[in-house]
Amino acid sequence: MTITYFMPKTSQISRRGGLFRPRSITTAILAVCVAGTLAGGFSAGPGDGQTDAPGESNCAKFGCHTTFAIDSGPGVFTIGAPLEYVPGETIDITVALSQSGQRRWGFEVTALDASNQPLGLMLITNSRTLLSISNGSVAPIGRQYVKHSAIGTDAGLPDASQGWSFKWIAPPDAGFGPVTFWGTGSAANFNTSSSGDYIYTDAITVAEGLATEVVDETPEQLPGSFALHQNFPNPFNPATMITFDQPVASTYKLTIYNILGQRVGGFTGPAAAGVVSLQWDAGDNPSGVYFYRLSAGNFTATRKMVVLK
Repeated sequence: MTITYFMPKTSQISRRGGLFRPRSITTAILAVCVAGTLAGGFSAGPGDGQTDAPGESNCAKFGCHTTFAIDSGPGVFTIGAPLEYVPGETIDITVALSQSGQRRWGFEVTALDASNQPLGLMLITNSRTLLSISNGSVAPIGRQYVKHSAIGTDAGLPDASQGWSFKWIAPPDAGFGPVTFWGTGSAANFNTSSSGDYIYTDAITVAEGLATEVVDETPEQLPGSFALHQNFPNPFNPATMITFDQPVASTYKLTIYNILGQRVGGFTGPAAAGVVSLQWDAGDNPSGVYFYRLSAGNFTATRKMVVLK
């Protein structure tokens, strides 16, 4: 898997009030809202830049879903995430929205570091969500947005408690600091207009944790005696694993025979003390009963296996 971490170009952003904010964002967001790509449940998903994150808006502004003030309704909108992430880890993110009386649902979430730069990689895991990446025309360039798909709006489903999920892949290296997931949710009344819809916001910060290496200090237990185990899987097609134990280093010979006693395969060589595993591929050998015989030191044993094609 190739993982790309998106960072805005400095020429696309300016600092205002201690936060990164794109130039002329008010005009751009207004154009998107008027065009109708809103967080209120439209099938194409809301337009980029509607998460209420620093440098962004939400569709309770600029003539969109303005019937009610933002976060003024009786509904509940939450973003769920673990308390910490470790570098390179993939974590689950959940989005939940509930409000009685409404009949269409939507959301949008982005992930930013402490400097309001995009961090990590959003990963879509189901058909209820989709992903877009800002080209800088509306929202700061490079920001990633997970939002509802057409299926994810559950159009016409009343009084629902809606949920969406996706994954976030942390940067592979340490030192990026905390990540904040900013998001908005829309509980719409499905009247084909922007009136009567409620817009909610939420943000959750996940701290960067320390990756810990688990060291197994339990000494390896060597086998107490030679043993030839049943192959697995059995029956098999076309390959199976043959395992045996040897308590001391030894040269082994494993021979495979068909039902007529003809040699059809085998392995030989030295091996250290411990558990030895060998994979045998039946290849063009037909279905039927086969035998495998192990000779190691003074030990010999034979077992039966079945090829089933």
